[in-house]
Amino acid sequence: MWKKDGKQYMNPTKLRSIIIKIYQASIFPLASAKMEADANNHRSGKARFPLVDYTVMYFDTFFGLKQLAQQNMIRTVFTLMELYQENNDPVICLFVRLCGLYHPLPTKQVTFCLDTIELTADILSGGGRIFSKPSAFWAQWSTGKEIYIPRDLQDDLTALIFHIAGKATYVEWAEEIYAMIDAMPLLKNQKKGSTTLGQFLLFICEKHLTIDGVYKADAEKAFQEQVNPDGKLSFLEFSEGLKACSSQLYPDEGTIAYLFCRATALQGDSKFSNVQLVQKGAAVLDDERFKGLWVDVAAAVQAYMWHYGHWCRAGVRADGTHIIDDVRARAAGSNVASNEQGKKKGGLVGRPAPKEKRRASTSQHIPK
Repeated sequence: MWKKDGKQYMNPTKLRSIIIKIYQASIFPLASAKMEADANNHRSGKARFPLVDYTVMYFDTFFGLKQLAQQNMIRTVFTLMELYQENNDPVICLFVRLCGLYHPLPTKQVTFCLDTIELTADILSGGGRIFSKPSAFWAQWSTGKEIYIPRDLQDDLTALIFHIAGKATYVEWAEEIYAMIDAMPLLKNQKKGSTTLGQFLLFICEKHLTIDGVYKADAEKAFQEQVNPDGKLSFLEFSEGLKACSSQLYPDEGTIAYLFCRATALQGDSKFSNVQLVQKGAAVLDDERFKGLWVDVAAAVQAYMWHYGHWCRAGVRADGTHIIDDVRARAAGSNVASNEQGKKKGGLVGRPAPKEKRRASTSQHIPK
């Protein structure tokens, strides 16, 4: 089957559409999406599914029949491998790296990337902007079509993503990102200074990886101060070390258990699969297999830096509140209003609005 189906490559636009639906498919009735699953897990105090595990689950759910899901998964994987080698499509290339197929990126970047996409959908939507509402943004992007972000909206978007850093810092980082954007060759119909969403996500992930990496020494110190006389960390000591790491947002108990078990796996003591860990949440602490587990400092630091990190989310304020919560509230309100209007007019609901003239300023989206 691998040999047969692997030769049937997908059209890049179709593949890009599948990737985007994996990220956010709430407008499609047959499947949930990574963003929605992550939000549900967060509310339940559980860790987030790694993207590669969620992708497998998505195919199983979307296609229903095991053989059909497997066939489509094989075609998708082989097409991803082929197009990654060509290095022409940033959305596809980033997905490959986030899944760990080639040149893997830390799993913490999946959450940061998805946060950035939600913030982008918000900043590009509203009266006078490119899209009438976030659902129109997703309706277009999920077809595999490019979405361009003009320079002035890149300013506002960068301010949202790195808000906690303070204005002077995120302005400096924005200039670095713009320099990378300006060095890229323009695509057809692309205006100078603008960037595709795929390119922007690549640059954001690269910047995030750099700024988060400087906290590794702090993490090493935090965990080292908690080791017992044997040089090991129990779950309790590991938890105390996490507190001292001072991440933007302290992980819930289910996520702490997940990080601890991933650290034990790095030492060759893997008791649970990723899916089991996420599904069990904090309940894994009561599992007999969990008792007696320990980690050393190196494994603790590696698990923390790979799966969580200091800059664990995009759009966090200094007081610990999350801009994403405001974004989702606006999106929910927009959908409710749209549905009510559709019922009154008796027309179709949720159709993308025609492109409108964008306002010069989007400052109302920037939190105080």
